[in-house]
Amino acid sequence: EFRRVLFRSKGQEVKTKLQPALDNIVSKLPNINEACLNENQIQQVLTTRNNIVNELNKVQTVLNVLSTSIGLSSGFLEALIVTATTLRTLRTSLTATTTALGPLPVPGEIISGINTANEILDRIKYDNLGNPKLEKLKTNIDATAMPVEIGRAHV
Repeated sequence: EFRRVLFRSKGQEVKTKLQPALDNIVSKLPNINEACLNENQIQQVLTTRNNIVNELNKVQTVLNVLSTSIGLSSGFLEALIVTATTLRTLRTSLTATTTALGPLPVPGEIISGINTANEILDRIKYDNLGNPKLEKLKTNIDATAMPVEIGRAHV
């Protein structure tokens, strides 16, 4: 939903700002069978062209920032998912080893820290019903990256 709104707003911005300027210039151009443009007309065309380029550069800047933000968010979520999976595996391994061999020579603070970190990551990673939420969020963020990159390529 966010990406649709962003692209619509940027597309509308280009349409409302640039199209009238282009139409205005085209309406003032001489007929193709007439003489060349005079100096004043050439300057007006160049000014309009520069204004259009400046507007497109603004859109490009927004898309660049958005693309960077998406990449950072996706990377952070991936690291969080891997950390949560690693801690869960570590906790399971410690539990299995303790069950098989008895108490391990690992300080209780370390085990407690692993368990606490696991609980925190589980609350971040899963909703109240136990459904994963980070993977869905990461999928949505990754799905947003492609349209943004396409937009960047065309601006």
